[in-house]
Amino acid sequence: MARNIGNSRFLEIFLSLTFSSNARFVDLAGGYGLVTRLLRDKGFDCFSTDPYCPNLFASSFEPQDPFKADALFAFEVLEHIHNPVEFIEQQFNKFGCRTLVFSTLTFNPSIPPREWWYYAFDTGQHITFYQRRSLELLAKLLCCSYFQINPGLHVFSDVDMPITARLAITNKWARFCLSVYAMLRLRKKVLHGTIIFWIRNATPMLQLINSLHFFFSSSNSVQCRCNLTGVNLRDAIRFSLSAVPSTLVAFRGVVQPSLTLTLSPRSEHAEVSSAQ
Repeated sequence: MARNIGNSRFLEIFLSLTFSSNARFVDLAGGYGLVTRLLRDKGFDCFSTDPYCPNLFASSFEPQDPFKADALFAFEVLEHIHNPVEFIEQQFNKFGCRTLVFSTLTFNPSIPPREWWYYAFDTGQHITFYQRRSLELLAKLLCCSYFQINPGLHVFSDVDMPITARLAITNKWARFCLSVYAMLRLRKKVLHGTIIFWIRNATPMLQLINSLHFFFSSSNSVQCRCNLTGVNLRDAIRFSLSAVPSTLVAFRGVVQPSLTLTLSPRSEHAEVSSAQ
C-alpha cells in the first residue's frame, strides 16, 4: 500500500508537468489496480492491465485494443522479465508511446552479497538485476533517454521534457516545491470537475432546471425565470428554495422564459405571472 501511494505521488508531479490534461496512461502488470485508482481519483485518465491478477480497484478501466497511451508504468516488473528489451519494445509498440516510468532496485558499484534482500531467494521470482549503467544501455537500445529519480525509481522516455519536469526528476528539493504546485493545480481542476459533475448529474430535476437563473433581491426574496415545460412546479419551487444559496448562482444555458415566479425563502407562497 505504502509503495503504491509513494509511486502515485511521484506520478502526480511528473505527469502533470510533462503531459497534457487529456493524456492517457497504462499501468502494466498493475495488480489489483490500486495505482490506477489513486491516479484516477486525482484526475488522471489512467488504466490498468494484468493478465495474472484481478483488477479489483479499477475494474472498469482496462485498455481495450486498439489503445493509444501517452505513457506506461511498470512498478516492480522488470526484475521478473528475462528479456527486458523485448518486453519493453513490445509494450511500446502495442500502446504507441515510448515513455516508461518503472521501479526496480539497482545496485552500485559491485554485485551485492548473497544476503541482499532484493534477491528474494524465498520466492525465486526476481531473475534480472540492474545497475545504473545497465539501465542506461537498455534505454539506448530502446532509443530513449534515461532518468534516475532514485535507486529504485526510473524513467525511459523519448519525450522532450520541459525544464520543470527535468527538475522534478533530478532534484529532490525542486520535486518537493513542484509537488506543492501540482497538488494545488490539480485540486483546483478536481474541484471544478466535481462542481460541474454535481450540477449536471446530481438529480434528474437538476438536469431539467440547469438553465434557471436565480438571484436574491434586496428584499431577501428569489426571482426565478424558467421554462416550466415538463417540470413539476411544486418540485421546482422546493428545489429552488433548498438549492439556492445566499449569494448569486447562475446556471449557464439559454432559456425561453414562459413564467415569472417570485418566491420567499421563508414562505411556500409564490406569485406567478406570464412572461412574454
